[in-house]
Amino acid sequence: MRPSAGSSSIALRTLPGALHRSAVACFGERGTAELVFLIARYAAISMVLNTYDAPLPPDAE
Repeated sequence: MRPSAGSSSIALRTLPGALHRSAVACFGERGTAELVFLIARYAAISMVLNTYDAPLPPDAE
């Protein structure tokens, strides 16, 4: 499965039925749920960092 499940859930704010079934076929119900929660966690952290305009560490890049 390509990364389309993650990008679709971020861009469209939803996971179309066919893509959900494909993810479940690859990762199972639990794995798909974990993937969705992981993506949501990263999105939330990103939103907080962007809200406070957090700088990169000096050694980043």
